[in-house]
Amino acid sequence: MQRSQDAAIHNYLLSLYVQEESDAHLLEFLKEYSDYYDHKYALRLCLKEDKRKACVIIYTAMRLFEEAVDLALTVDLEEAKQIAEQLEPEENELKKKLWLKIADYIINNSPNGIKKYLSHSAMTCRVVPYRIVSDSLDSDSQGDGDSHVVRAAQDRGHPAVLP
Repeated sequence: MQRSQDAAIHNYLLSLYVQEESDAHLLEFLKEYSDYYDHKYALRLCLKEDKRKACVIIYTAMRLFEEAVDLALTVDLEEAKQIAEQLEPEENELKKKLWLKIADYIINNSPNGIKKYLSHSAMTCRVVPYRIVSDSLDSDSQGDGDSHVVRAAQDRGHPAVLP
């Protein structure tokens, strides 16, 4: 059996799935048929019906990764991490930015946020202490690389996690 490639048919089916109580069919459809439906239309429908998991999938398909991570953080932390990890090596700056958003979320929304975050991502260990103390450092700081960040983190009671 051949799949239809008509966007109108896929958009109609999408509109039916959005109305269902369960998101299971909708989420499966969004992942499997991403090339066949109108992403902007799908996003409008899903936002209107507050289908946030579906919106995360659509934002990701549209390559709007910051929006996808922002919304994923309100729904599923693991999904936000998966989005950040899937970026290509040439998108390293965006990847760092996304991991900072995730780190900020964890730090601000869990009692042991730093420890939990560090156990999840060795790649960003060097980012977390800097992010925590960056507001206390002035532009005249002198030091040997990251040592001023470690000292400032230790002054604030954070363990030194830089290698």
